[in-house]
Amino acid sequence: MFRALAVCLSTLLSSGGPDDGEAERLVLRPEQPVMAAANLEDARRWYGEVLGYRASGEGRLARQGYAFELVQGAATEPAAFEVDDIARLEATLKAKGAQVLSGPVWRAESVRYELKARGPDGAPIAFYERFDWWGDDKA
Repeated sequence: MFRALAVCLSTLLSSGGPDDGEAERLVLRPEQPVMAAANLEDARRWYGEVLGYRASGEGRLARQGYAFELVQGAATEPAAFEVDDIARLEATLKAKGAQVLSGPVWRAESVRYELKARGPDGAPIAFYERFDWWGDDKA
């Protein structure tokens, strides 16, 4: 697993980062059905430009069949997304100018790789990739 992660990172870094096709194939499943932001316009722009989410009805953002509601206000819990490829996510975030705060790091207690980036309003957003012990598809 670590060798695969290193090979993926090496490939992405040597190619100058992912192209838009690579970023579009990245699976990003929101952990919460509702996320808050102080400035809705800035948040919509960030989720659109950086993560590829698009408006899908009033206040709703969607991508690849996954969606969440964006509401105005202070977040009561940090936003979180499950991803299928943490190395590709890191390269995508950096290529889009997002600030990576930490990671990817292995979290043994939750059996996953985790990365944190600065999101809209400056709040950290957690991204994680579950480790698949048995080689099955991710849950």
